[in-house]
Amino acid sequence: MKSLRFIHFLFGILAVSASLFVAWSFIEPYFHAESSRIEAIQTMLQARLEAWHYANGRYPDSLQDILLPNSAQENYRSSDIRKMSYQRTQAGYTLSYGGLFDSSVTVSNAIPEH
Repeated sequence: MKSLRFIHFLFGILAVSASLFVAWSFIEPYFHAESSRIEAIQTMLQARLEAWHYANGRYPDSLQDILLPNSAQENYRSSDIRKMSYQRTQAGYTLSYGGLFDSSVTVSNAIPEH
């Protein structure tokens, strides 16, 4: 009777493991796509921040200064851009994403601001 319990226990562990494997195979591509999307938004914002810095000699006070109000690309990504947190620092800036995947980029600039 004890050996039957052990077999049931092993079968239960195998069934749970197989279920978790199948569930992860459906969820993992979503996580990868989501993190890639957030990384693309951060890269776009970083490029705009650097262009602003190059043109004005300093980083902007807020992200609203670099966003184009009627841009189709930004309207499409507006919910993700609103989740971004930007803070200008003495040496550069910090750009963070506070959604499902927390992500942070800190840029220190060796060039002093004008």
